[in-house]
Amino acid sequence: VIPFKENTIMRTQFSLRGVFAILAMVAVLLATMLWLWDSSANRAFERIPPLFIPSIPMMGLGIALLPFVCLPAFVGLAVMLFKNRPVPYTAIVFVGLQFVGVAVDISYWGCGIRLVLAMLLALIAMVGEQCYRQSLKTYRWIFGLALAMTACWYIATICVAASASV
Repeated sequence: VIPFKENTIMRTQFSLRGVFAILAMVAVLLATMLWLWDSSANRAFERIPPLFIPSIPMMGLGIALLPFVCLPAFVGLAVMLFKNRPVPYTAIVFVGLQFVGVAVDISYWGCGIRLVLAMLLALIAMVGEQCYRQSLKTYRWIFGLALAMTACWYIATICVAASASV
């Protein structure tokens, strides 16, 4: 007869900290999505000037960045997240923001810049989490890919907003 251990049942269940982290991530993503969809919230973001004025060739490059740079970076980021344990929670929030970016209309400059600012906040949180955990070198690659994706979204946002206002 195998003796019964109380801890064997608890190993298959979520820990209280894990449940809290998942609920917090979902709440942050939903709040960010609502903030991005509300076009009347924080109209001050419309007054933030873009870093450059896009030309016609730059618009083509900016729109081509998403499928040819951002998509491979996203796949690489997802593969790294599935391979590494423990998964950084802020990286999961960043991946969720990529799906939010697909659902939100970024042709409106204020909405597009809010998306980029939300990604930047997720990047800052990612750096904080990596410093707190004293993370591995792989997490630095995750941060690098996320930073490249944020830069691509910024350039694409400027180009899409400029082409929509023409």
